[in-house]
Amino acid sequence: MPIPTPPQDLTGGFIVFQYQKGNIRHRALIHVGEFSAGTQDYTTPRGSETNVADTALAYATQFMNWYDDLWNMTVLSVWQMVSGVPVLQGLAPVISVTGAITGGAIIAPQLESGMQVWSFHTTLGNRAKIIQITINGWGSIEPATVNSSSSGPAGSLMTYLTGADTMIVAKDNTLLPNKARLTYPYNSRLRRHYAED
Repeated sequence: MPIPTPPQDLTGGFIVFQYQKGNIRHRALIHVGEFSAGTQDYTTPRGSETNVADTALAYATQFMNWYDDLWNMTVLSVWQMVSGVPVLQGLAPVISVTGAITGGAIIAPQLESGMQVWSFHTTLGNRAKIIQITINGWGSIEPATVNSSSSGPAGSLMTYLTGADTMIVAKDNTLLPNKARLTYPYNSRLRRHYAED
């Protein structure tokens, strides 16, 4: 049975992050609930995250648990959906989150093209993904299913994504379910770039 196409996204918006280590830069994007263009305050906050900056900081803190302290994550831009069209907002929240794994200078280099991909099936039957590139401790290991009871950073991220405070939603504007499939592929373009064969 095919996965249904998500409905046109008429509300909410996107936060675009950049995470980098020296000259290595990647971007990440998350979808959030509806917010005011002027203040970036959420129309209907669910808990302690009352504005886009709150969500950006909370998510970046969780995301960076897989990176060493030579990595840093910031917000590049915020986009609001207006009648199904993304509109760039004036000022992006100023945050800066350093990787949580200490001793970056002495940790063996990560595989630059190694990815950790989180795949969700929403309650409406659509798909949502989170992709992390060049994570510390990457390994070509078997796929795994995780939830908020899982140990380590995976369980912590799932607890945040499915908790009472998060304003992160799938593109179909549903909350992410407490179950994700983790896979560990290569980014083929980066693998060619870094000649990791």
